[in-house]
Amino acid sequence: MRIALHDPAAWPLWFTRTLIVALALLLYSGALGYPLIGLDDVGYYGNSALAGGGWRGLAAMWTTMAMSDYAPVSQLTVWADLAIAGEHWWFAHLQQILWFALGGCAVHALALRLGVRPGPAAAVALLYILHPLGGESVLWLAERKNLVALALCLWCVERYAAAVQGGSWRAAAAAWALGACALLAKPHAVCLPLLLTACEIALGVAPWRRRLLRLAPPALLVAVYVAVQLLYLRSDLDRSFLAGSRLGALAVDGQILLRYLAEVVLPSQLTIYYSAPESVEGVRAALAWAGVLTLVAVSLMPRRTRALSACAWLGAGGALAPALNLVPQLAPCADHYLLWALPWLLLLLVVHTELLLGRRAETAGSRPSMLLCGGAGLYLGLLALVRLPEFASREALFRAAVRHQPDCGIGWAQYIVSNAQHGGDLSRLYPAANRALQCADSGRILPEDRAMVIVLSALALNKAGDATGADALVEREVARLPVDSWGFADIVRAQVALRSGAPVRAVALLQRFYPQELRAAAGVLRTRCRGGGELPDAIPPLIDFAILGGAAVVDSINLEHGRDNYQRQLQTLAFAYLASGELEPAFDVAALALNMAPGSAEARQLLITIARKLHLDDLAALLGGAPGASAPPLGPPAPAPALPAPAPSH
Repeated sequence: MRIALHDPAAWPLWFTRTLIVALALLLYSGALGYPLIGLDDVGYYGNSALAGGGWRGLAAMWTTMAMSDYAPVSQLTVWADLAIAGEHWWFAHLQQILWFALGGCAVHALALRLGVRPGPAAAVALLYILHPLGGESVLWLAERKNLVALALCLWCVERYAAAVQGGSWRAAAAAWALGACALLAKPHAVCLPLLLTACEIALGVAPWRRRLLRLAPPALLVAVYVAVQLLYLRSDLDRSFLAGSRLGALAVDGQILLRYLAEVVLPSQLTIYYSAPESVEGVRAALAWAGVLTLVAVSLMPRRTRALSACAWLGAGGALAPALNLVPQLAPCADHYLLWALPWLLLLLVVHTELLLGRRAETAGSRPSMLLCGGAGLYLGLLALVRLPEFASREALFRAAVRHQPDCGIGWAQYIVSNAQHGGDLSRLYPAANRALQCADSGRILPEDRAMVIVLSALALNKAGDATGADALVEREVARLPVDSWGFADIVRAQVALRSGAPVRAVALLQRFYPQELRAAAGVLRTRCRGGGELPDAIPPLIDFAILGGAAVVDSINLEHGRDNYQRQLQTLAFAYLASGELEPAFDVAALALNMAPGSAEARQLLITIARKLHLDDLAALLGGAPGASAPPLGPPAPAPALPAPAPSH
């Protein structure tokens, strides 16, 4: 069978779908060897409910939250990664690419179902696959939920359209099943009723009353789902509004939408975090909304494409609706949100490009159209390939982030954290810390990252001889941290004191994290370990993290994160005791830190150093310190606060 490559309208359906999958694999196969980046992906793949891919995880995932989301369908795909390949991440990346390709096939099928000709429909799907906006969702394993939910949503809309057109109960049943699975893959799928409404506009089948009756059941299902989420499941929505209020958020959303539209056409400065307007500038906000509404009005003017244009705009707006800042968002502007609107916006672009070229149905596959589509695809594909190495590591990702978006405080804070993980002289990060605090969105930096930024900025002032300015900066900035039930302020003050040569003050500030329950556990460890017969990390943890406040943490992933962070705080206290010459309490706290995190090389090295100073050579040797060897240089733990933020209320 001969395929007319010069004319997409003549491509068989199987050839177009194969090309979509092949392009996705070709574009992103270079990431098959990438490890976890070290952001939310660690939380998803380290979720104890999945049992490392064991059979127990198949049941547990349906009754647990994952990173504050109830998303068992997405967690099922993560479980499959662990069950099949363990921590060999090539399979996880392969599955990520295939979900993206499945979404691309859904884009193609939906475009055809909405009445788009085969040539433009193929162009929309291929441009979707090649567009670099997909890079974040494909390359960052934490965004598996985004790809799974989006693919299921798109196929749900396509099956709904098939049911409307043909009256098939099988298509209707498939649409319902796919929609339910999409909701259980990511809450963003609550946009489904709006996407189905967009589909109804394009199809124009039956009177509006009948159409509304068709739309009512899925809208009711989503309403029930949202109510359950808000009342019983979600506990992470207690955030501040962008620009201070819902009305202010609506005003600045126009600027975000205009930026999104620009990034669809010129996506050369994509990154993982973007700065968003933190206050309303009346003229700029008005102009942005005027620009968006003008584009909508102009695109609706041609009568021939009006229904399809209205469908595309409603589809794009509906897809973005859950990410608009009418509900406070952690990241007000992100690629993975825009990916949901991308198929609809590309449909709009392709349809109007065809209209501007004046092509009729019989000439839709002509050479000028092919050249234009091919040029756009080449441009987008090259940008996607250039972005690929950014996701090879956390350090590379945020090095690119601060280059692309130097006005984003969240990006600078993550740049600092990713570089601090490599140890060494943190003074090289002082300029980055100062830059992070100067950004308009510095208040949106995560509390634990913000604490590190504050510490480094204060140390920079101390190094410059401005101790008074350093103290003033600390007091000013810690006041902007969340409710202080976890002692963020004292942690920051202690880190500054410790690194400024005042360990006694650091000990005084950190004593609150060494309550009586921990002192009792430390006494047990001292008795069992000082003789050298047992090691702290060989003894089951002697303290329940819930006693220390961990009961407030909402799900298993955050519970593990909180326990880990409390252990790091104990290391900081142990080092403060060591630096102030109090070796006995230093030993006790270091042993607790190692007992709480068995296998921690940092805690083990700290205990070895203290044991040698106490002349406990047998214990030091058991811990792995060669007899008579000099201790390697040991510095205080990285200046992150190492405590979770308090669990927000409903």
